[in-house]
Amino acid sequence: MRRSTLRPSNTDKLDPENGGCEWFVSDKGRDMTFLNRGSDMDSAYRDLLKNFSNIPESYKKLTEDEKSRVAWVVTETYDISGDNEIISDKSQCMVVIPGFRNPGEVDAECPGQLCSFDVKSGQEYRYYNQQGCYAYGEMLKHFSTSWTVWVLYMDLRKRVKYSYTFDVARKLVERLVDSYSSPQEPKICQFCDWCGNFNICPAQRELVDKAMGHMKPEFSFDGIKDDPAKLAEFLTIMHPIAKDNGWYDRVKSRAKELASQKTEIPGWILTSRSGSRYVDVSDINASADLRAELAGSIPYPLYQDFCEKYGIKVDDSIIKQSPGYSFLQQSRKKNN
Repeated sequence: MRRSTLRPSNTDKLDPENGGCEWFVSDKGRDMTFLNRGSDMDSAYRDLLKNFSNIPESYKKLTEDEKSRVAWVVTETYDISGDNEIISDKSQCMVVIPGFRNPGEVDAECPGQLCSFDVKSGQEYRYYNQQGCYAYGEMLKHFSTSWTVWVLYMDLRKRVKYSYTFDVARKLVERLVDSYSSPQEPKICQFCDWCGNFNICPAQRELVDKAMGHMKPEFSFDGIKDDPAKLAEFLTIMHPIAKDNGWYDRVKSRAKELASQKTEIPGWILTSRSGSRYVDVSDINASADLRAELAGSIPYPLYQDFCEKYGIKVDDSIIKQSPGYSFLQQSRKKNN
């Protein structure tokens, strides 16, 4: 299997003590739109800190909503830093972390306050390892014995403080480097769904093997329903199979794809449903007062009733149809 390069940003996912796995690899196939949005806002944040009086182009290109978020993190950064110098130039925000192949990079730093800043978009997560790595690099860089990292959640309008002493950060980094250098066997963890090794992971395959074993005829619900240990074992095995985007969803999606290509899936059939007809209320040729009792889009039968109620001629030209869909279901016909 592939291995990730050890970086501060993935240390929480690579750490078994944090519920991670040393074999975690970021899934490159995921949607990058959200990440690109964060990168654009990060650039605007850095540029604004360099020269707040001269609005940079990177900030002007943002949407009004994004501008308000960036303005908030800039204000928070100034509030925390006080009258001390804030450094946001990428070349000056690099930190060398012993044991890491490449330098890390903070979004901004304020040496006078012995702190740095990490701007995040989206939901709040635990970043203790990541910020500890940055803090260790910063303490080595500035010859300090303590360091604070402020994580600024621009979407949540929330700031979270991580503080480290030199010894705590050093021991954390050394442990992470040792763990990465001598990985254990792959294991099921909370980050499996985002791992690029998911489909070839031996731990995932073992789960499926165990699940198949539970499908044998001798399995009995009555045999486990009063035994907490057996119930827990069943849940541990079956959860990765049955959860959203788990193995069952993946297998069924692939079977549906083959069925749509006219490949027979024994015991299963592909069923199609046409989309439903509807009308946008704003397209109806009626007074605003009459349309006020409706909202958004309405099903075609409701539109017919509305027209009949108020003596309005049905206008077929405004009728729209939602996309059809298909799904895989078990065939009622028994296999020979």
